[in-house]
Amino acid sequence: MNVLPLILLILTFNFIFVLPLDDYVSSIIQNAGYTPETHNVETEDGFILTLHRLKKDNTQVVFLMHGLFQTASVWVYDGPKKSLAFMLFEAGYDVWMLSARGTSLSAQHKTLSPEEEKYWDFSFHEIGFYDLPATVDYILGTTRQAQLHYVGHSQGGMVFLIFLSMRPQYNAKIRSSYLLAPASYMIHFTFIFSPLLDIGYKSRYEVAETMKRLKFYSIGFRTPLVYEFVPAFCDLASEICMFISYLFLGPDSGQLDKKTFVSKLAKYTADNIALKQLWHFIQLMHTDRFQMYDNMAENQAVYGSDEIPEYNLTNINIPLVVFYGTNDVLVNASDVETLLTRIRTIDTIKLPWGHMDFISGKDAPKLINRYIIKALKTYPYVAPPELTTVPPSEYRANPNFFEWISEVVGNFSKMITNRN
Repeated sequence: MNVLPLILLILTFNFIFVLPLDDYVSSIIQNAGYTPETHNVETEDGFILTLHRLKKDNTQVVFLMHGLFQTASVWVYDGPKKSLAFMLFEAGYDVWMLSARGTSLSAQHKTLSPEEEKYWDFSFHEIGFYDLPATVDYILGTTRQAQLHYVGHSQGGMVFLIFLSMRPQYNAKIRSSYLLAPASYMIHFTFIFSPLLDIGYKSRYEVAETMKRLKFYSIGFRTPLVYEFVPAFCDLASEICMFISYLFLGPDSGQLDKKTFVSKLAKYTADNIALKQLWHFIQLMHTDRFQMYDNMAENQAVYGSDEIPEYNLTNINIPLVVFYGTNDVLVNASDVETLLTRIRTIDTIKLPWGHMDFISGKDAPKLINRYIIKALKTYPYVAPPELTTVPPSEYRANPNFFEWISEVVGNFSKMITNRN
C-alpha cells in the first residue's frame, strides 16, 4: 500500500525543529499588564515542564490544561477581557497553566534531548499519567492548598480522564473539574486528512519503521514558516485562512474572529507533539473503546495480554462538568455523549459550536468563562479523604446557579435561531 502521502505530510512539518527564543506566554501576560511567574516541574520519568502562574495568595487554585498542538498560551492570547486565565485571576483565583511535555515551552529533560528517539516515546497517556500528577503535587505543595480546580480543553480533558482513571487516589486533590470539548472516544472523528490517517493506521508498521529510519519522531509546527509567515499572510488574506481553518476545524459557527483567529493560532499555539501521540489518536479513531496505546507486538510484554486495556472511568469520583459542541468535527458530539454514559457529571452544556469556539469564540467569555467562575464561587463540594461512592444528586450545587446558566444558554440559542 502506498503510504508516501502520509509520510510526506508528516515530514512537511519537521524540516526545522525550532524552540522559541523567548517565553512567549510570559510576554503575552506582561503585554497585557500582568506579572507572570514561571515554575519548573520534574516528572517521574525526567521531563522538566514549564508552568505559568497568575499569582493570588491564600485563595483557591485553578489549573488550566491546553489541547493538542497547543501550549498555555491558549488561556491568555485573547487578552484580559476574553481569556479564561485573566478572567479567573480578576475574579480572585490563583491561576496555573501547564505546557505539556514535548512542546516548545516544556522541551527539557534530565537526560534526553529532542533529537533522540527515546525522548519522544510518549503519547497523551504519559501526559495524564506523569505530567498531571507531578503538576498537581507541585501546585498544591507550593500554594499549601489541599485541593485545586481543573479546566481542560480537548486533549487537556482527555489527559485528565486518564489521570484519575490511572491514579484514583488523586480524586481527593481535585475540588471540581470543567472539561471543554474533551477528547476520549474518537470513532466519529472527521478530518480533511482522514483518508491519509486511515492509510497510516492500516500500514502503521511500515510508516513507523520509515519514520524511525528517517529519524523523525515528532510533528513540529513550531517553525518560522508557521509562527512568522502564516500570521503575516493571514493578516492580508484572512478569508482564505479562515476557509482553510474550516477544513481542519469544521464548519463556521459564527463564533471565531475571521480577521485574527488563524493568525493568533499560528503565532501563539501551533506547537509540537510526539508522533506516538498521533498514532494513539489514530488508533482511537478505529475503535469504539477509550483504550491505552497499542504497542502491537509488545502488548503482551507491556500489559500482560494481547488485548489493549481500556481506561477505567469508574475510578473518577469528582464533580465534573462537560461542555461540547454539535459543530465539532474533531471531538464529535456523538463521541462525547458516549463518554457521558460512562462518567458521572453534575452538568453538561451542549452548544452549536466548533472545537476552538470553547477557547476563542466571541461568546466564550459569557457562556463558558462566566459559567466556570460562577461555579467556582458557588460550588460547595469538598473532596473526601478517600475514594468513595457518592450519589450524583449529592453533587448538585446551588440550584439558582443552574437556573442562571440555563437562562443564558436559552438566550444564546434564541440568538442563533433569530440570526438564521
